[in-house]
Order: sequence, then structure tokens, then C-alpha cells
Amino acid sequence: MINLYTNSDSPNAQKIAIMLAETKLPANLVNIDLTGQVAAPVEFTALSPKGSVPAIVDTKTGIKLFESTAILLYLAKKSDMLMPSDSAKQAEVMEWLMFEASRIAPSAGAWFNFKVIAPNERGDGLAYHASELEQAAVIINQRLENREYICDNFSVVDVALYPWVYFLTEFVGLSKVKLPHLMHWAENLAQRESVIRGCENHLNVKAA
Repeated sequence: MINLYTNSDSPNAQKIAIMLAETKLPANLVNIDLTGQVAAPVEFTALSPKGSVPAIVDTKTGIKLFESTAILLYLAKKSDMLMPSDSAKQAEVMEWLMFEASRIAPSAGAWFNFKVIAPNERGDGLAYHASELEQAAVIINQRLENREYICDNFSVVDVALYPWVYFLTEFVGLSKVKLPHLMHWAENLAQRESVIRGCENHLNVKAA
């Protein structure tokens, strides 16, 4: 059983909910209140040093992880799914997975911090990170021209990138019209059973 500590507002956590739905690994989703109004369970505070989601415990192996990329790779290995066996193709998937982890997730977190949490401290930070996110989205959009998936087949990198599309367009305000290939890819993935189920499950996680 995979215990996933999550929050439905977190794109990083949503990745893991989708991954669990795709791999069909037995899972238990536990909601963590990120507002601080409800105390997190003791096992979560011991598991996640930063108090951030996602975090998992594999009750079968005892393995505990708190970074979304590490969790995705662990679940891919455990299920033997969504990661090609060919070394060259695997390297390509890893390249784009690292792109998401280094270019999108950090700037998205910083943008949200300047926009919502500390608006008085934003300075040029908000515009800078919006620009970084737009550049990243343009690169992905170009990658998806004449492609169904980021790499040859549906993989862990599609799972990692999908939850950011809503954030980029609805929160940051990037133009959907200027990102036609990205939007087409996202619309297709939105019809995938595991994406539907993962998102539905994620919005209905039980309270801790």
C-alpha cells in the first residue's frame, strides 16, 4: 500500500495521484491542510522535512519519500510502467523530467509566493518568474508539435507536466492561443482514464 500525503491544490501532489491511478498500485490518499489551521499528523511531519506535499510511505517496503520527482521515479520502477527500458529513450524521458523539476516547479512556487503569500515582497520577482514560466511553456509547446506525447509513448514525464497546464493558463495567465500544441496535448490527456480518476480521487481525499 502506498500512503500518499497530499493536498488537492498542489500540482506536485496531483502528479502522484495521477501516477497511482495509471499504475493501479494500491493507495491511500491523506489530505494535509497547508494553511496551518489544522495540525498535520505526526507521521507526516516526521516524513516531510519542509512540511510540503507530496510525500509517500510504501507500507510494504518501508520506503519513505518526499520529493515529487523521486516519488514518480520510484513508482515507475515499482510498477515497471511509464519508463522505457531502452537506455537512450530513458535518457530522453529523464531529460524532460529534469526540465520540469528545474524550470517549471521552482518558478511556479516562486510565482505563487510573490502573488499570494508575500505580495509586498515581490519587486520584480513576479514578472521574472512569469517570464520564466512562459519560456518553459513555449519550449514544451514546440516539443509537442506533431507529437502525441512528450517522448515516444505516454510516460512519467507526461504525468509530471500535465498538472501544470491549468496553473500556467488559469493562474499565471499564459495565452492558450499561443500554446496550441501544449493545449491539444493537455486536452487529449484530460480524456485519459487515469488522469480523470487521479484528479477525481485527488479532489476527494480524506482528511488527516
